[in-house]
Amino acid sequence: MTAASAPAQAPASRTSFRELVAGEVRAQLGRQRLSNRQFAKLLGTTPTWVDRHLNGKTPINADHLEQFTTVLGVSMEDLLREAIRKASIQGPPESITHV
Repeated sequence: MTAASAPAQAPASRTSFRELVAGEVRAQLGRQRLSNRQFAKLLGTTPTWVDRHLNGKTPINADHLEQFTTVLGVSMEDLLREAIRKASIQGPPESITHV
């Protein structure tokens, strides 16, 4: 099959900024060798609550992010900067959607 006759591929799906932030929190947990269960205990909540937020089922709001970064010992600015860096690698969004 030649390149001209190859089937068209669907455009790659974009990761939402919310997912990028959750991914960066998960990366920090990995760097610090903390499980979701350990993180939940440090936050004073349940592993289910942590899982729902870090897997995108429940949005992470500013208060949650502040709690996460405080427990992890990283600045909110650094965590968001890394998420923004990852978002910029994807390129500009074709359209803005609210999640």
